[in-house]
Amino acid sequence: MADCPECGALLSEHGCRVCGFGRARADRLATMFATMTQDLGQRMDRRLEVMKKEILKAIEGARK
Repeated sequence: MADCPECGALLSEHGCRVCGFGRARADRLATMFATMTQDLGQRMDRRLEVMKKEILKAIEGARK
């Protein structure tokens, strides 16, 4: 742990609890992680839909 360059208080991993130094960065990182996770989930959902359609086409082709 380090001291806050603004007020000298002890810094946590989320920034200074006294003056708020560094908290904006932690908030940006949390937002970025949430966005990346959501984007990945959406891509996986789209890929599953494509795979589902391909499987259904293969089943229909096998029936003919």
